[in-house]
Amino acid sequence: MPRGWRTLLTFALGKSNDVKWSARGLLKLAPHLVLYFQNSSKARHAQISNVNAQLALHATHDHAPLIQASGSGNLISQDGFCEVYRDGRAFEAASKDTERLMSTYGVRARILDGEAFRAEEPAFLTTPAGAVHWQNCWSCNDPGGLTAAYSQLFSKRGGKHPDR
Repeated sequence: MPRGWRTLLTFALGKSNDVKWSARGLLKLAPHLVLYFQNSSKARHAQISNVNAQLALHATHDHAPLIQASGSGNLISQDGFCEVYRDGRAFEAASKDTERLMSTYGVRARILDGEAFRAEEPAFLTTPAGAVHWQNCWSCNDPGGLTAAYSQLFSKRGGKHPDR
């Protein structure tokens, strides 16, 4: 959550598309927003990020048996995914952040300049500023299909859906 007073003031005055709020909604969400704000402090955010990074690094290992048992391996690509940047400044910022994530959390990634990315992905008609290839993760070409396969596996193993 942003903590800078200028950003928060911009949100409060409705001068940003990032947040739309109403007084009624704000009152209802106030306790949650306070917790969100507290957990967004630099120290607390670092603790939470460390836990989340460990969960993310194990996600593929933890999902592999479910993917196999549900017969949904055809929906999964294990090649990671690329974030492609057209803007040089955005790519430079992403590169620095990627290096930080790699050194802090052990995330595996490759930082590719535009030419290197285009050499690997010749279907791109223009050369981007660059790309970050996240290697630890898998991607799914049909999340709804994967969810349905997991649901069928759950039922097959004796699980009961509360709405059925």
